[in-house]
Amino acid sequence: MNQQPADRRRQSSEAGFTLIELLVVIIILGILSAVVVFAVRGTGDKGKANAVKIDKRTLQTAQEAFCARFGTYGTEDQLAGLAPAPDGTTSKFLSEKSINNDIALFGGSKCGKDPLTSDYLITGDASTRPPNDTFVVGFGSYTPKEGLNPAVNTAGGMQAASGMLFNGLVGLSANATAVPELADKWDITDNGATYKFTLNPKVVWSDSTPYDSAVTPVVDTATYHPLLAADVKFSYEAALLIHHARTSSSLPSAFQEACTDPGGGVSRRLTCPSIVANEADPSTTPPGKKTVTFKFASPFGSLLQQMPMSDGTIIPSHIFSSCTPGATSGCPTPTAAWPANQPPVGTGPFKVNYTESNSTDGLVYDKNTNYWRTGIPYFNKVKLSTTTGLTALKAGTTIDYVTSLGTIADVNAAKADPNLVVDTGTMAPGGSTNCTQTVMFNLWAQGQTPAGIRGNTASPHPQLGDKAPTPMIDPDGPGPEPSQPRGRLVRRAIAMSLEREASLPGKTNDGYVKISGSPGAELATSPTNTGMPVGSTPAPLPEYNVDADVNTLDANGLLDAAGFTRPGGTGTRFSLGLSNFASSPVAEAIKLDLAKVGIDVTPNTNIPGVTTINVTQGQIGTLFSARNFDMVFVSSCQNTDPEMGTRRVYHVDAINGASFTNGSGYNNPTVNSLFNQGRESIDPAVRNQKYKQINDTVRVDLPTLWLLQTKSNRAYKATCSGLRPYTGAYPEYGSCAR
Repeated sequence: MNQQPADRRRQSSEAGFTLIELLVVIIILGILSAVVVFAVRGTGDKGKANAVKIDKRTLQTAQEAFCARFGTYGTEDQLAGLAPAPDGTTSKFLSEKSINNDIALFGGSKCGKDPLTSDYLITGDASTRPPNDTFVVGFGSYTPKEGLNPAVNTAGGMQAASGMLFNGLVGLSANATAVPELADKWDITDNGATYKFTLNPKVVWSDSTPYDSAVTPVVDTATYHPLLAADVKFSYEAALLIHHARTSSSLPSAFQEACTDPGGGVSRRLTCPSIVANEADPSTTPPGKKTVTFKFASPFGSLLQQMPMSDGTIIPSHIFSSCTPGATSGCPTPTAAWPANQPPVGTGPFKVNYTESNSTDGLVYDKNTNYWRTGIPYFNKVKLSTTTGLTALKAGTTIDYVTSLGTIADVNAAKADPNLVVDTGTMAPGGSTNCTQTVMFNLWAQGQTPAGIRGNTASPHPQLGDKAPTPMIDPDGPGPEPSQPRGRLVRRAIAMSLEREASLPGKTNDGYVKISGSPGAELATSPTNTGMPVGSTPAPLPEYNVDADVNTLDANGLLDAAGFTRPGGTGTRFSLGLSNFASSPVAEAIKLDLAKVGIDVTPNTNIPGVTTINVTQGQIGTLFSARNFDMVFVSSCQNTDPEMGTRRVYHVDAINGASFTNGSGYNNPTVNSLFNQGRESIDPAVRNQKYKQINDTVRVDLPTLWLLQTKSNRAYKATCSGLRPYTGAYPEYGSCAR
């Protein structure tokens, strides 16, 4: 009788715990859990006890269901049925949004990665966000607030400063997939020749009273300024198709009907019948939504990649009321981005604080309380501080985020600091995506006009040009090889004279990657940046060769064959001007390398006040518009598709005098045709084949030399989360625990 309790106690002990011990353990674990939750969550959870908490398994199940239907991850709004899915429908995959966890899901990325361990899911507690928090960016040089209009100015710093103020019709996810932005959805018909964008009815401009669903969308009163279809049409006709380097070089020639200039060639607003704005489209669901339709003569495979803010900034037509078709004034231009005393007006998550912004401290942005995405941004202010650098970030009190780590040592130091996060990628704010540092040769005599070059009446450059009377030369003498233009031989010789790679026989420098000092630099292998999903087929430059054996034609031999012999064997063959807008040490290395083959590199002399090869951003614009240069070393950012960034460097349509376009004046009919064919398909395999032919042809002609391609290295405090460094509005979903 007395044995049974003892046996039971013994059995319980052998199993692990007695009932009393088990109860004690449960109590202790409960206390520890409470302490952990308190430590992680902070003390600001009062009043949230009844808020819904979505666990990670529930989220994963919802994402798997969303992926099965649409092939991409969904945003939290899409999962909760608060925003339309890619097909325009709404369905509930989550019962509601998670207020407690404050989960930020960035939709649009292709399925396949675990959303719980990827960039597509950021979790953070709203209770850790202090009230009135300011996010401080180590930005650097002050960008005047009056010029913030990326529809008319593609300068890198200005565009990077504008990304938080504006939107495009679509955005891009981390892997460059198009996701909804100002457009709720889009329909592609006619095999890709017609794109119809349905606008989000909740979008109002930053100078508007808040969105009101009761207000008729077409009404635009003195205080209520909704996004209109007319705003989209205006943005293209008055800005993007005239002043934007990439967009103006691509879209106009592809439209079903050409844009016209009602002002007879002098107006600052075009008329483009292929852009159709409808303020109340009866075919939408529900009927009456605003739509904008783009019509092309043939399928246009890259349009969605050209719609984000960096290439498709939408600006308000009501600010430019006098900018009607044919107007010669009152329209936005690079030098007059906004009317006098008019602060920038956008649709983005922030707006400029004109009072607090100044040249000493930097730009200050306030939260846009009219922002069309509910619940964000979390920061009340963003400051683009003139203070920058890793030292300030590590100090932990001055700035939260550095837009660029300038040296390899900085990157290594930041990665070694447990309090910092380093993000590296080819996509960056403001169009600084997939950038290639390039030597651009002017194939024409200085001062020749773009119209004269396109019309084939311009005079060729005496050393670099190809057009007659430039002689045709067979550098090897009589033989089966066809003769080549003398300028092409010179350009090839220059390519062979540049000691780009380190540790090669006969080289005397450390290679351009090391010389550049850029932590994101690597040798470029193609005219089309390898960061692009389409078109980056290999097309390496000629190898370094200045001291070849007698059986190989080296750089010196090519220059001799071209008729530019070296006096005395060691003298100067000729001089070429070089301008370098980024003050890169690579430009100085180019100067030293060319001196070794008898080419004297001097500053381009036709720029008033310039005595060095380094020029300012404004002076680089003069170079392109006046064409008063021999060579220019530029960073050409190609964005996410060859139609955007590669076409503008090599297509005849881009010989227009705008900055960072076809400054070489390169006009090869085969290449022009291949670019047109490359955009006329939505099949990546077809497009790749066309771009391979382009790269192979350009590699022979060498109107430019693609030297380095760069990645962006940015760093931020580990206590900050939700940042998206690849977008223009990188703090949009961000928060920092203070």
